[in-house]
Amino acid sequence: MIGSLVVGLETKTDLRVKGLGGEALHGLVFGLLHKTAPDVALKLHQLEEQKPFSLSPFLEGHELKAGYSHIAGGKKATFKLSIFTEELLTTAINAFFTSLAEGEIHNLSGKPVSIATVNIGITEANSITSFATLLREASAETIINLEFLTPTCFKGNDIQTLFPEPKLVFSSLLRRWNAFSDTKLPEEYLGLLPSVKVSNYTLYTELIHFSKYKMIGFKGKVEYRLPEGAIEPFRQAINALADFAFYAGIGAKTAMGMGQTRRIDFKDQSIRGVRNE
Repeated sequence: MIGSLVVGLETKTDLRVKGLGGEALHGLVFGLLHKTAPDVALKLHQLEEQKPFSLSPFLEGHELKAGYSHIAGGKKATFKLSIFTEELLTTAINAFFTSLAEGEIHNLSGKPVSIATVNIGITEANSITSFATLLREASAETIINLEFLTPTCFKGNDIQTLFPEPKLVFSSLLRRWNAFSDTKLPEEYLGLLPSVKVSNYTLYTELIHFSKYKMIGFKGKVEYRLPEGAIEPFRQAINALADFAFYAGIGAKTAMGMGQTRRIDFKDQSIRGVRNE
């Protein structure tokens, strides 16, 4: 089972949070889970590799100034929590709705906040789904457009990569898919990823502040092209992964607000700036 919660927080006093807020929100989510389901929270905390969730920074209601997100007292700011295991999704839904009903006060970066709203999904189309449904309903398009909404990067062997190469993007998604799905995708598809090419992009870099360090990532839109001769199961799998990106995020620090991604309809002309042949 896969789903997203869009949570609205109400501040009790003026609030200043480092960066885009993803790190502080990560702490709030874990604090809430520890209170309502400590066994689930402990199991989640002990995972060293793939995490079964992604977390956005503040989506709205904040103002970014000098490396901090500012929210006035009595105002509401929202964030998105996406989860891809049934146990954690059920636990999180129960925890947030219980906190909302009981009017609990939580600590966010040292300041009191409460849960003001909880919505399952941004739209009906991306509320609750499953890996099997994503794969079954995936198209076999040869053109895929992704928009990287928050700073994104890839890290490995002490090297940070700031370009969404197809192999990095879709291998990140495939490994996360196979880590949590009962509907596995063939590992052999990793060897076919070099056949996917970037055909157009509009990107820029942005610095993101964390409490003890800074990271740089890219944001913007990218068009990927699959070879016309690619077998249909591979094309369908890549399209399913592109749809999964909305929930999973891409690259490093997706549990702290980085790598938030969405798919854009390939007919969307907003990406069509300078073509990179």
